[in-house]
Amino acid sequence: MKMSTGLLFLVKKTTTVKQLLLLVRNTTTVKQLGILLIQTNQQGSKPSYRFAVHDGILHTVQRSPFFKDIILTVGGWTFAIWKEGVTTGPILQSACSPKMYTAAQWSLSRAGIFFLGKEDGNIDVWDLLEKTHEPSQTQNISTAPITCIKPWIVTSKQHLLAVADDYGTLHILQIPWTLRHPSSHERLGIQHYFEREVKRLDYFTERKILHAKEKVQMEAEEQRKKNIILPPQKTEEQLDDELKTDYESYLTMEKNILTTLGIVTESEEKTQIAV
Repeated sequence: MKMSTGLLFLVKKTTTVKQLLLLVRNTTTVKQLGILLIQTNQQGSKPSYRFAVHDGILHTVQRSPFFKDIILTVGGWTFAIWKEGVTTGPILQSACSPKMYTAAQWSLSRAGIFFLGKEDGNIDVWDLLEKTHEPSQTQNISTAPITCIKPWIVTSKQHLLAVADDYGTLHILQIPWTLRHPSSHERLGIQHYFEREVKRLDYFTERKILHAKEKVQMEAEEQRKKNIILPPQKTEEQLDDELKTDYESYLTMEKNILTTLGIVTESEEKTQIAV
C-alpha cells in the first residue's frame, strides 16, 4: 500500500503536533522529557533538571496508556523509561543499539510491550516481563528507515500495526495473539517491576552519595598525612648512644630502689665497687 511523500509528512506532522499539544496540556505534571527534565510554573520556564541520557535527537516522548506516570523517551541509539516524580534519572535505560532508533510506540493491549522502529527497517518488540536487556522479537519490515508506528484495535481478536517507512510506504501488519493478549495479572506485575526499579534507583543514588563522601574523607586523610613532618631517621651510632644512656639510667634506678628497700647498704655498695 503506497502513500505519497506529502501525505506521509502530514501524518508525521500530525503526530508531532498531538505530542506537543499533550505536553502543553500537561506542563504542570510532565517533568521528565528525555534529555531535559522540565518543570514549568508561573515563576519561570527554566528547566529544573537536566539529564544527558540519549546520544541523538530525541524524537519520541510518550506516556504509557496503562500508567499515566510512566513515560517512554527514544532518541539516537537508546531509549529510556521514566517515572514522573522520580528526579534522580530514568528507572530503565537501554544499552546502545547497533542501529539508530527512528520511531516508537507503546502497545495498546499489553502494559509491558512497546515497539521500536530502526533505521535499517526493522522493528524491535520489547516485552519487559520477558526481557529487559534485549528485545524479545525483531521483525524486518522494510529496507528503509521506519518513520512512524501506530497500533490499532479493530476487534478483540484483530489488532493491527501500521508502519510507515522513509520511502513513503505504509505497511499494515497483524499483531499475533501472543503480543496482544495480556497474561494473568500482567498490569500488576509491570507495576511491581516499575516500583522495584524505583527502589533500585534510590539505593544506587544513596550508595553513590555515600561513596562520594568516603572519597572526600580519604582524600582529606591522605592530604593530612602528607602535611605531617616526619622526624629524621637516626644513625646507628645515635641509636647505640640512646641505648647506652637508657641502660645507665636503668642501673641508677635499680641501685636507688635496692638502697631504699635496705637490700643493699651503702657500705656493701662501696665494697662491690672496690672489688
